[in-house]
Amino acid sequence: MSLTPPCAITRWELRPRTIRKFTHRPTTPLFTYRRAFRATADGFLSSQPTDGQATISFIATGTARPPYSNRFSSVPVRWLQRSLGKTSLVMADAGHPDPTSWRTLVPERRDVVIESTRVLGDRLVLRVLKDVSSHVEVRSLAGELLYEVPLPEVGSIRDVSGREDDDTAFFEFESFFIPPRIYKFSVASGKSSLWAKTQAPVNPAPYQVDLVRYKSKDGTPVSMFMVRRKNILRDNTTPFQILGYGGFNEAMVPRFNAGIIPWLDAGGGVAVPHLRGGGEYGEAWHQAGMLTHKQNTLDDMIAAAEYLIQNGYTRKDLLATQGASNGGLLVGAVMTQRPDLFRAVVCKNPLLDMIRYPLFGVGKAWVPEYGSPDREDEFHALAAYSPYHHVKKGVRYPSVLFLSAEHDDRVDPMHARKMAAALQSATASDHPILFRVLGSSGHAGADRVQAQVDESTDRLSFLFKEVGEPRFSFGLGVQGSWPGVGN
Repeated sequence: MSLTPPCAITRWELRPRTIRKFTHRPTTPLFTYRRAFRATADGFLSSQPTDGQATISFIATGTARPPYSNRFSSVPVRWLQRSLGKTSLVMADAGHPDPTSWRTLVPERRDVVIESTRVLGDRLVLRVLKDVSSHVEVRSLAGELLYEVPLPEVGSIRDVSGREDDDTAFFEFESFFIPPRIYKFSVASGKSSLWAKTQAPVNPAPYQVDLVRYKSKDGTPVSMFMVRRKNILRDNTTPFQILGYGGFNEAMVPRFNAGIIPWLDAGGGVAVPHLRGGGEYGEAWHQAGMLTHKQNTLDDMIAAAEYLIQNGYTRKDLLATQGASNGGLLVGAVMTQRPDLFRAVVCKNPLLDMIRYPLFGVGKAWVPEYGSPDREDEFHALAAYSPYHHVKKGVRYPSVLFLSAEHDDRVDPMHARKMAAALQSATASDHPILFRVLGSSGHAGADRVQAQVDESTDRLSFLFKEVGEPRFSFGLGVQGSWPGVGN
């Protein structure tokens, strides 16, 4: 059965000095709007930022009670400000959406990205990013900051939920060492308590997380999380791996990753740089690493590796990197531009032929992010970093493990296959170039737990073998115990 909205949907596209109105009739099935509209009790309300414009979407409810009418005479919306690429919160009257009548509730801030806005318990509740860590701001309906909800440590929040007229709200929190937990809090008082948690045999006490900053090739400051055990010395003897992504406006916020625990317990470190192309510092940060500016992302990644080496954390023969999907493109491109910088590379479900990528899978959908080889300026940008086209005969490449999925309909396995073959033919080193393909699985991996465990085991085994030292092995604790796990 297809559902239809109770009335016409009116969309206002707001451009500089121009307002265009489009009306969608109730005969259109509701599911066609699910991506664009967020359901409320009485209608829909959403802000859909697109390149160079902001869009307010709502249902004209006719005689029905408009959303939030008991508390608002206007409708709150998020609007993307293009000056800095951050977000501000403004109030717009649903009956008079002209931007000249908007009233700013929360102004744009240089150090803050608004990720979501909710009306909970007669308050505005904002989930924001500050220095790539989540914060929850509770404000009055007029936008005045009342307090921030205390959080356990530096981490991330996936969502804040509740009802607009109920004082009780919930949020899901996690960090590098705390698996997802749900907290309940009072919107009025800010008091919170643990409501539910995921059990994991991980004790966060032995570890530390630092946020450092370094300069990229063009002088742009870039932040990076450093994750390691507290007793690790900065003497260039710690195996490190860099986890990177840098694309599609995705922020590399602290997330629980059980796969890094054995590495850390064995004496290794993990670095997570916040590369241009990501969403850590707003839309401007994203745009600085997309299309013809993609080299900025690669330069940021290379500079992260150089920072670790120059500041005594590790050395080249103990440095590895991992990336998947867009992150696979990242590590593949960095490897071909600086093959001397890493000892081992794990490249999962990667894009590697950037000249032909739109011809396979859903590649055409990524043209707005990477650019089209059919446009001259974008072709030259793609050709300048396309990993497959920069494999050179006689170069000493690092050890590489390609991971792919037989039925990946997003990133065709041909990328990993042809890149593995090219590297095997070209490399002048004795380091292995390996290709692992998982059958009966897609881009997100297998749905069987055993298959996921097998892949994680192969990946960790590869990294331990390629960057290991005699002291760098499982069981650093006395009598084979793993420090920090279950202690």
